[in-house]
Amino acid sequence: MMKDPLTASLPPFAKQDDTYHPLVVFKEEWAVHGEITLHSGGLLIRHDIEPPDDVETPGVTHNMLMMVLNKGSRQVTQFSGSQYDGPQQPGNFWLLPAGESAFFHWESTDDAMCFMTEPQFLQKTALENDCLNFGELELQPILMAMDPQLHALALQFKQEMQNNALGGQMYSESLANVFAIHLLRNYCTTAPVLR
Repeated sequence: MMKDPLTASLPPFAKQDDTYHPLVVFKEEWAVHGEITLHSGGLLIRHDIEPPDDVETPGVTHNMLMMVLNKGSRQVTQFSGSQYDGPQQPGNFWLLPAGESAFFHWESTDDAMCFMTEPQFLQKTALENDCLNFGELELQPILMAMDPQLHALALQFKQEMQNNALGGQMYSESLANVFAIHLLRNYCTTAPVLR
């Protein structure tokens, strides 16, 4: 059996001290409608059109969730000791916790929504919702999954970015609250404990 030269040469990744802001790692020219900054900078959202490329990072300062909006050919994603190598469908997403190193390779142009959250943003949201263990909450790594609710939220954010309609900031802040609560309920390494 022949080894794939791309995946055979991938480095072993472990958590490292060097981290970068996600906007340094993911190219500015990929952003279609700029970005939305919500909750005093705790959540950044971008709609990207990403031509085939490779991205490697020893770690990012924010949690990152990338939601794929189109069908794509080969995607290679590696982080947290796991690897995905295959096609992607609309609604596929990956979730990279802050500080984790990662490698991404894709062979088709991707239409994607990128969500970048400061770890403190989710902890603050948990505290505001009477969570007793808010300081312990961290997002788990998700290599490739489907979540219809997250997909619907991504499409709503994309529409808001395109339309710039009445009440857009307020509507986006409301969507951001739903997004944060959904992550806390479904993708934390520890279950939130309520009062």
